[in-house]
Amino acid sequence: MKINNKIFLLFTSLFILLLILIYFILKDRELKTLVLEDEIVKNRVNSLGKILDTKKLLLDNIAYEYSKNQAIIKTLKQKNKNYKFHEIASNLDISYFILLDNKKNIVYSEVFDTSSKEYMSISNNIRYFFEDGDIEKYLSKSRKLKFTTFEYEKLMFSMVKIENLGYIFVAKAINADFLNELSDILNTYVSLLPSYTLENTHKESYGFKYDINREEKENIYINIEVNDYLNDNFYLFLKMKRNIYNEIRQSNKLLLELFFASFIIFIFIIFVFINKIFTSRIEKISNTVKSVSKEKDLVKNIELIYDDEITYLSRKMNEMFKTIYESQNENIKKERDFLQSVLDSQQHIIFITDGTQIQSANKKFLDLFKNSNSFMNNIAILDNKTKMSLLNVAKTHSSIDKPAKFTINNSEEKYFVFDISKVEIKKYIVCMNDVSMYNKKIKELENKASVDELTSCYNKNTIIDYCKYWLNIKDFALIIVDIDRFKSINDNYGHFIGDCILRDVALLLKQHLHSDDLIGRFGGEEFIIAVNTEYKNLKRIANRLRVLIEQKEFFYEKYNLRITASFGCTYCTKEKDFDDYFNIADEALYKAKNSGRNKVILK
Repeated sequence: MKINNKIFLLFTSLFILLLILIYFILKDRELKTLVLEDEIVKNRVNSLGKILDTKKLLLDNIAYEYSKNQAIIKTLKQKNKNYKFHEIASNLDISYFILLDNKKNIVYSEVFDTSSKEYMSISNNIRYFFEDGDIEKYLSKSRKLKFTTFEYEKLMFSMVKIENLGYIFVAKAINADFLNELSDILNTYVSLLPSYTLENTHKESYGFKYDINREEKENIYINIEVNDYLNDNFYLFLKMKRNIYNEIRQSNKLLLELFFASFIIFIFIIFVFINKIFTSRIEKISNTVKSVSKEKDLVKNIELIYDDEITYLSRKMNEMFKTIYESQNENIKKERDFLQSVLDSQQHIIFITDGTQIQSANKKFLDLFKNSNSFMNNIAILDNKTKMSLLNVAKTHSSIDKPAKFTINNSEEKYFVFDISKVEIKKYIVCMNDVSMYNKKIKELENKASVDELTSCYNKNTIIDYCKYWLNIKDFALIIVDIDRFKSINDNYGHFIGDCILRDVALLLKQHLHSDDLIGRFGGEEFIIAVNTEYKNLKRIANRLRVLIEQKEFFYEKYNLRITASFGCTYCTKEKDFDDYFNIADEALYKAKNSGRNKVILK
């Protein structure tokens, strides 16, 4: 690793450590801010409880005072439902004022909308609330806040028993006016939530359960569960500005940016100073030594700048390079000449490479390729797609079954395999063995193994393999041809004439098939034809071939023969295996044979 890199790594590590330390310090400040924020939330919820408790106390006082009112007592005693009080609800700015007898029947009621300042009729649902509800649990003398819901309207209420005569019920609706009043007192936005599920529940002294939502950076949301005597609990929703938290975050961000900028400036100054005085000069010496080691060029000189220890070391190294260069120059020349003579004496083509370029080659190489450019052009053709290095090409074509084909003098083709030996770091000796004759023999044997000797068509295994391959990539027509009464030809004219018929029929079929089509001898007098065509052309092509055979005159010695053939056809798609299609075509051929021969049956 370079000295500059080590210094950079040192200061980077120091920077990261200090950054982590500062991060945890600032994070601790932020966490303490969250604790403070929790306390503020707790106080805000406690303040809300106090305000609601004050409202509840007011309702309690109203209920108690009117429970002692003689007119109300008289009304309950007489159960006089026609008695009219003087707009108690509007005067007291409450939403409900209801008198009940001891059987929980409503004797007198006022329902006042504090927002619109209008009186409204009482609904049957409210009557059912008193008739079916357990009123005794509402009469607790505790100061506990009491809430309920009438007609989707959330209420804070108080209820008092009047001797043995009945009950008085007073309530204040938690409507927009009520919530705005709470918001003004708390200096916090307050709203209603119909439904919610508390998470990470906290509990306040007034019995409220609440949770805190900090999903937004600018605001904090407090969701408070309120016990509803009649329905499911409902929730109050408080929205507070996160002023302290955001100030701390902005402060932390500013401190982090100042630290980052200060440290970068400091590192830059120190780095420039060290680089100028020390590291750049050491790096120059190191680069010169590396260059000498790599290029074996001892003429290099190290630049001398200041009169100090590093300059003294540089001067001595320059003197050493000069001495070594003078003493080794002649020995190197002798070694190179000797190596070249050894290479030239070899019978095989040999060259030395670093993996991408040819550095040296023997006489055999130059006799065949003339120059390295001709050889590299052949490699480029071999490696047009993968763009492998020269060394990788040699490794790819290192076995007899994967020879590399070269074009010599723009016409002659030769095949070689490579043998690679590593002599030192990034230097390899590559030996090229000419396997052209061997490869030619292999090709001849492969061709002989795939072709029927008599008819020069593909043999059974080869034509089946081709048909299976075609079935994987495209649709095609399959035709099975069988020469009619071929056994009688062999019996009457001899097997030699029979072989001539097979040979000439195969030649006739090949001459009238497209170059893309395939024909193979399946066995005996039976041929398989794979035609690259559409379904609609299949029967027409098969009939054309049948007529060609029917009209052909075969002349052998003193014999003039005419023959016919039967055709079984099918069309192959990717739906089935080839064996299934062959069986279909074979059944069609069987039908053609049994229905009179010299026919084309498409199935």
